Amino acid sequence: VGYRLYRRINPYGFIPDVCETGVPEYTGYELIADLEGLDNTSYLDEDEIIFGRQNCYLVIAYFHDGAESYAGIEACAEIRFEIPIIKKNSIGITGTNGVDTVAWRSPIELDLDIFPGPYQYRLLRSPGYGAATELVLETAVENDIENLITSYVSEGINTEDTAHTYRVELYSGGEMAARSNLASSLYIELIPNDNQIEITWQEETPWINFRYDIYRQEDGAGDFELIGNSDEVGYLDTALVNNRTYCYYIVSFGSYFAIEEADTLINYSQRTCSQPYDRTPPCPPVLELDGDCVDYTIDMEWTNPNLECDETDDTMLYHIYFSPTEGGEFELLDVLQGDHSTTMSYIFDNSIAGCYAVTALDSLGLWPDGELRRNESEFSNIICVDNCPEYSLPNVFTPNGDGRNDILLAFPYRSVESVEFTLFNRWGSIVFETTDPDIRWDGRNKETGELVSSSTYFYTCRVFTIRLSGIVPVDLSGNIQVFSRAGGPNE
Repeated sequence: VGYRLYRRINPYGFIPDVCETGVPEYTGYELIADLEGLDNTSYLDEDEIIFGRQNCYLVIAYFHDGAESYAGIEACAEIRFEIPIIKKNSIGITGTNGVDTVAWRSPIELDLDIFPGPYQYRLLRSPGYGAATELVLETAVENDIENLITSYVSEGINTEDTAHTYRVELYSGGEMAARSNLASSLYIELIPNDNQIEITWQEETPWINFRYDIYRQEDGAGDFELIGNSDEVGYLDTALVNNRTYCYYIVSFGSYFAIEEADTLINYSQRTCSQPYDRTPPCPPVLELDGDCVDYTIDMEWTNPNLECDETDDTMLYHIYFSPTEGGEFELLDVLQGDHSTTMSYIFDNSIAGCYAVTALDSLGLWPDGELRRNESEFSNIICVDNCPEYSLPNVFTPNGDGRNDILLAFPYRSVESVEFTLFNRWGSIVFETTDPDIRWDGRNKETGELVSSSTYFYTCRVFTIRLSGIVPVDLSGNIQVFSRAGGPNE
């Protein structure tokens, strides 16, 4: 019921294994067309076909039930030298008022009978790596294609902040006959780090660059010197001095690797500068923690990144963070100086509940904005601990003035924030209430201020305990037998 067409650059030599239908992903082929219909057996590939590269194709059939056939035999072809080819897009002067040079070669295999003169080139440009759309040059019209100029010096453009992409169009008798592939300039970017600068670049060129020479200048003065080369995109310049200026440019060497055009193409990037600085944080420590909810103690110990991590070795201090609830916001609890300060103990008053974490920080460094800062690692593993609250009240109270048990107090309690304590007499009247966890009732009626009489009193008490999840209420109730000096059954 239809066909699927796949394409890749350069042959793969795919021969399907037994029952290996379709086109496997490992072949590097990409689907470019889905053609419905049994008789739909042709396709015009009008993508950006690059001169000098073999474009290879595979086709499969598919059926009503979604099944696919074996792949057909791989077929490859190259476009002829019927288009102009750009050979140079090279930066001459770096700046917001910079200069680059573009050069190209006429299509030597163009059929001049099909595309007769007169001829003209038009050069299009755009900043960045998109399609070239701005017309920057129209050559003189010539009857002989060989008399057309094939280079252009582009002045007054911003070569400092962006690459530029060009395309050449050939006109025959006022109509466009052929156009070149897009070709961008070589634009490098610098990523500073601790005692190093990473050089990265992007290019969209129809030719293939096979070598890059990297040049460097120190302190923004003196000659540029060749410091290395690479056969792939990217270069790491190491053993640099932090906060010193280093400037770079790159020279690329490439080719179309085509018989008709075997020259080595040499192009220059812009020049750009940066200063290395420490932007790599230490590795996060690994934390161990022991909490005692009875004695309110926390004992912490963590690993030293200088001894455990190969990425950095400049840990200078630690930050200890705490959040009173799980999932809550962390706040700085403590700062410990020295990379060997990897233990800490705390004794708290009423609660150890919360989550704990540690970070490592390196030495102070001068950042590009002129500020002195430290890099801080990610959090260590987070460890959370909970309290073990306890709260109870006595059931006998003797406010008789003998200096013993004259104040009603709660038994020793743990991890309680507050209470809602209400005491009733046998008729349900409130004789005392408080939010103080200690209670501290002196035996007097809250309304009259007089000592209550000996009797049994009843209470309700909502205890607000401190837990890892937050404040958790616990409801208690009971009775208290009061023996006092006062009399009267209505007290």
